[in-house]
Amino acid sequence: MTARMTGNDITLGSLIFSGMFLEGVEAGEAITALDVCFIETDEKAYKLNSTMSTKENLTTVMALETLASGGVGRFLLKGIVKDPSLSYTAGSEIEVPSSSGQAGEVAT
Repeated sequence: MTARMTGNDITLGSLIFSGMFLEGVEAGEAITALDVCFIETDEKAYKLNSTMSTKENLTTVMALETLASGGVGRFLLKGIVKDPSLSYTAGSEIEVPSSSGQAGEVAT
């Protein structure tokens, strides 16, 4: 894997990512910015969903940008995402849904 870890803040439009990042990760499928993904044993990123119990021990990341399959990009490994377009309730739980990719707020 040619990916490297960095730790600077990254701003992409109105999104601000703070934390630890993996850069140079290849997408194993088409990925949209903010998709929750996992790094498979082939060292490529794939969209994660809640039905993938066999993937729970793999590294989980969030895509910073939209990538075509085979594209190389950046992923948030651990940190904070500030997005003014999201309307999550402060302190609420966020989960990965049964459909791959985008995370959502847990209904209370």
